[in-house]
Amino acid sequence: MTERQVFGLVVRAIGIILAFYSLSLWLLVAARLMDPKDVPHRFPITEDVLFGTVWLVVARVLLIPGDWLVRLSCGPESN
Repeated sequence: MTERQVFGLVVRAIGIILAFYSLSLWLLVAARLMDPKDVPHRFPITEDVLFGTVWLVVARVLLIPGDWLVRLSCGPESN
């Protein structure tokens, strides 16, 4: 594997981690809406919704069109 491919793999792995983190925030929001007394929380529900949305957008940018970041950091691909 070249350095370019390894960096692309790392970018996509970070995108997957952020997608799972966003999913956990959205599941926390759903649990708090169903039974707010049993779910421990540190932040208001609006902040959890905002953070979940922001991390989901960042994960999507890293996963779907993540090649632009690889081209930006490694330069154009040479044959």
